This record gives sequence, C-alpha cells and structure tokens, in this order.
Amino acid sequence: MKQWIRITTSLVAVISVILASVAIQAPSVEAQAEPPPTFGIELVDPPTTIYPGGSYDIKVRVTRPSGMVLPAWRPGVDPPKWEIRVYFYEGLSCYNQGEWTEIGGDLLYTGWWVWRFRGDSWTAAMDDTREFTINVKVVEHPRPAEDIERGMNEIPIGGEVRLKVRLRLRGMTYTEGADNFEYYGQTFEVGGLNIEKSPADYWHIDYDKVMTGIGVSEAPAVAFEIPLIAKIGIGIVVIVAIIAAIVVIKKRKVAEIPPPPTPTSI
Repeated sequence: MKQWIRITTSLVAVISVILASVAIQAPSVEAQAEPPPTFGIELVDPPTTIYPGGSYDIKVRVTRPSGMVLPAWRPGVDPPKWEIRVYFYEGLSCYNQGEWTEIGGDLLYTGWWVWRFRGDSWTAAMDDTREFTINVKVVEHPRPAEDIERGMNEIPIGGEVRLKVRLRLRGMTYTEGADNFEYYGQTFEVGGLNIEKSPADYWHIDYDKVMTGIGVSEAPAVAFEIPLIAKIGIGIVVIVAIIAAIVVIKKRKVAEIPPPPTPTSI
C-alpha cells in the first residue's frame, strides 16, 4: 500500500513538473494593436533635370486610410478641405513661377501654393490609392527683379534643387500640444508632421515628400517654328510663281519664232 502511494505521489510530481514546464514555454498571446491610420505620398517618375522657363507634369500617388471620405474643395478659406501642392525649391527660394500678394498683412510668394490640385470629393466607394497630375512652370533666368529684391535666389543653372509634394489637410480637431488629431472620424498621430494654426483660426497639417538632387540645365535653344497655315500659304505662293514663270517663258518663245515667208505671186 505504501509502495502504491509512493508511486502515485511520484507520478503526480512528474505531471506537475511537465505542466509547469509547458506553462513556462507557452508563448503569451496578446492582441496586436492595429497601427494608427496615415496618408501615403509618392512621386511617380519625377523629372531628374529641369531648365528655366520649363513646364513639367508632376505625377503624385496618394493613399488614404482605407475607406476614409474626404470632402470636395469649396471656395473661400473655411475648412474642411484638402489639396496637393508641388514646388521646386531650395532653402527659402521657390523656383515655381509666381507673384507677390498680401495675405494677413504679410507679402507672400504665390509660387509656393498656386501649382496644386484642389481636392475633389473622395468617396468611400473610390479606390484608396489615386494618382494626380499637377503641372508646374519653372521661373525664367534671370527671374523678375522684384523676386530678387524680396529675397529669392536665381535658379542655380548647373546646380541642383529639390522637389516637394505636400498633402495639406485643413480643419482637423486638435488641441495644441496633443499627440493626436481627429479628421473625419479617424484619429491620427501627429508624429513628426508639421501642424499649424492658420490666421483664419483653424488647424492644418502637412504630409510631405521631398526629392533631392534635381539638376538644373540651361534652357534649350528655341527653334523658329513656322505655323502650318503659313507653310501652306508659302507653298501656294511658290506654286503660283512657278506657273507664272512657265507662262512667261512660253510667251517669250512664241514671240521669238519668225513669221512664215509670204508666198510669191505666180
């Protein structure tokens, strides 16, 4: 009887050790928190070289949080709205064509923002990733004297500039200093994003994508191109001149032929 008790006790001890070992080795299963929503920006086949006065179509690919709805642009400064800006720059010099305008008492260069796509109604039924094409015109060289007087540099021919794409969201719910903001029912992390309060007393935040090392070359020589209608007109004039010359030559040849001799009387 005592032997049976010893065997039973030993078995219980062994089983307890095995169970304890399994409990130690079993991985703890924790619920994985979903990453916070965010927007993605990507340049598609951007130019590697530009020249003064050139015009470029910049393709931008934007990805939104799945199924999120974004509002269409409305006139005026009131949010909410969204836009995509594109500009060539270096430091505080913008190399997009623009002019100077006063906003809120400050004189600002419009080249920083006028080359843009004003957001449309991005509904839940649409794809979460879309491509946009934004045309940008580069400043001439030399650029207007007013630009230089107000602190802009000449575009560096033979040097390099940067290209920035900026997705700007306006009118989010945000408390200054907070780590998160809300936009159309979703919560986003501020992280390293640029968030500011506008003179119109609403918040806006920027998602940026920057490409460096874009070369600047001299503007290509402009060949004189004759319009098609002018080419047709010149062709007609040439043909008429040729025909007129042929007629004149034929008349001269006829005039040079002597008249037939007068028959003598029999």
